[in-house]
Amino acid sequence: MASLTFLAKFHATFWEEVGDDDNVWEAGGYWHLQTRLGEYDNISRNEWGRLKAIAHAIDRHLGKSCQKSYGTLVHGDFKEANLLFRAFEDKVECAVVDFQYTGYGFGMKDVVMLFVSSISPQLLRDDDSEQELLEFYFSATV
Repeated sequence: MASLTFLAKFHATFWEEVGDDDNVWEAGGYWHLQTRLGEYDNISRNEWGRLKAIAHAIDRHLGKSCQKSYGTLVHGDFKEANLLFRAFEDKVECAVVDFQYTGYGFGMKDVVMLFVSSISPQLLRDDDSEQELLEFYFSATV
């Protein structure tokens, strides 16, 4: 929960402050279509044809159009390998490293990266667990 608390506060700090800062990427994160064009070109029409046909539209929707309504600064690679924890008194604190892909984007990309790379799949199989984690994230800045 410490990682979700950090992430929620980080996103809230920069909420709707999408700008032209030369020190961060215009499109934060590694997982957007522009960085994955080689994989995109190798998608076969048979296997993933429908997804390939709408990939650019999805990328646009999760890119600049989301930034206008739901934009924030994203870490871009928010996974367990980039998180440090320490127990302090009766709580756990989280620190984050590797801001290489930090830039503007849709904050849920960081949340999804944490979920798919660092949380046990068994935990996410239960719809209530995923919902509880999301509710915690959304309430962590209050």
